[in-house]
Amino acid sequence: MTTRVYRKDYPRPQLVREHWLNLNGEWDFCFDDENVGELQKRPEQSKETRKITVPFTYETSRSGTGEEMFHPRVWYSTSVSIPEDAEGKQVILHFQAVDYSARVWINGVMAGSHQGGYAAFFFDITPYLVFGA
Repeated sequence: MTTRVYRKDYPRPQLVREHWLNLNGEWDFCFDDENVGELQKRPEQSKETRKITVPFTYETSRSGTGEEMFHPRVWYSTSVSIPEDAEGKQVILHFQAVDYSARVWINGVMAGSHQGGYAAFFFDITPYLVFGA
């Protein structure tokens, strides 16, 4: 599991919160050119899992994937430990942008979807979290 740290340099000062977690860093990643990911519960069962550095797109050198070809579908996956003191509070997952369509899964359940390239969006993921596990 990747270690995440609380950061002081909040990216959106107008929405500053005392507690927030930056999810940038190393994630698991795989291509899904055949569009079978949801049926196969990727990336949990993928044999093609790679590492990617978020927030960079896989085509960029800073992503670490070494891949520049177009792929119509990709999967990102990571594990995050939510602090115990967050139990009973609302937990929001913010995205600054996704190109172009995103489906967000939390603990095996689709928490939401979004379409629209480069637009910020968020989901309340509180109902999908498991505290104390």
